Amino acid sequence: MEKVKTADSFGTFLETLRKRRAAAPPDAGAAATRLLQLIAERGDDVPGLMARSGLDAKTFMSAFSDLSDMRLIELSGPPGREQVGLTEAGREVVAQAPATD
Repeated sequence: MEKVKTADSFGTFLETLRKRRAAAPPDAGAAATRLLQLIAERGDDVPGLMARSGLDAKTFMSAFSDLSDMRLIELSGPPGREQVGLTEAGREVVAQAPATD
């Protein structure tokens, strides 16, 4: 597997969010960023992550799908009990993201 440079991963993440924001609700980028932060704090199963996020189902699934499409998150484990984790590119994006309170 080809290693993606850190700056490229973060730049790609920002560019993809910018493009998707034009067609998405205003909070779509914030939702994706929130999910990345939660996954970085602690991996979880999908229902647990959704509960911790506080997002409505539509916003959650849209952000989750975006992160998956960008290959920033991955699922592992048996069907129905999959755990959500960050990919290497996802960890690089989180490491470069500005700190939030």
